[in-house]
Amino acid sequence: MSLLLGALITGLALGMVIGLLGFSIVLLHKATGVANFAQGALATMAAFITLQVARDTGLGVVASAGIGLIIMIALGGVVYIVLLRPADSAGSLNITMRSLALLLLLVASTRLFWGHGQPFRFPAIFPRDAAFTIGGAPVSWLTLGTIAVAAILAVGMRFYFSHTRTGLTFLALAANADVARLLGVRTRRLTMLAWAFASGIAAVVAVLIAPIALVSSEMMDVYLLLAFASAVIGGLDSLGGVFLGGIIIGIANSTTSVYVDSETATLVVFALVLSMLVARPQGIFGASTTERL
Repeated sequence: MSLLLGALITGLALGMVIGLLGFSIVLLHKATGVANFAQGALATMAAFITLQVARDTGLGVVASAGIGLIIMIALGGVVYIVLLRPADSAGSLNITMRSLALLLLLVASTRLFWGHGQPFRFPAIFPRDAAFTIGGAPVSWLTLGTIAVAAILAVGMRFYFSHTRTGLTFLALAANADVARLLGVRTRRLTMLAWAFASGIAAVVAVLIAPIALVSSEMMDVYLLLAFASAVIGGLDSLGGVFLGGIIIGIANSTTSVYVDSETATLVVFALVLSMLVARPQGIFGASTTERL
């Protein structure tokens, strides 16, 4: 029983973090209509920047992470303005290819500045000691803190997008960019804010994942795939559904890893994704669409 509870709690923490990364992917998909394949590389860059700030300044991990967050928010806006702002004639395929080029650029940059050496250890924001036990399963402060941070961000983002002027305007943009533009919405400014926002989320995800994954240029590869899986399950147009998709993915991955092995866990996760694509292509909370062939 304690083994199952431990797997469920660990899976919940993993799922919440995956949901956060998936949220940033869905956010950009709603803003631009394309999937950002560089989102994991942005998180990796954030982890390296945070480590570098800590080493150069001697600041603690929390302060360094805060500086890294500010840098990544600014970087997200700059990336959109310089590299990804579409020309009037650019289609979705053009923007998708740009995101792939950005992925390669970020990976090459991390390897250029931080080398190809062994993964770097990242200090955890929360202690790894057990905070308490549930049914005999120890719950560490690291796991508890990860769940708390992800939950607070999820609630905060829901409030932002449903109760603030900018958030509601963004939802109008996501629903129909052409109509929003006719109503005077500055769509490119909102899209730039979406990129900055998504890059900030990537920075938070990096700080939560790095203590357990170690920092390397490939640290986010698996998590990016899991985040896309959570978006497929929750719905690529559902900002809330992606968190449920992340929790499903996290628990499925964790319990299968505990009772079978990690390779089978990966198989189970993507079997879930394939099943969802066949049974309900729009995801659990996604809106169905009809296309004329």
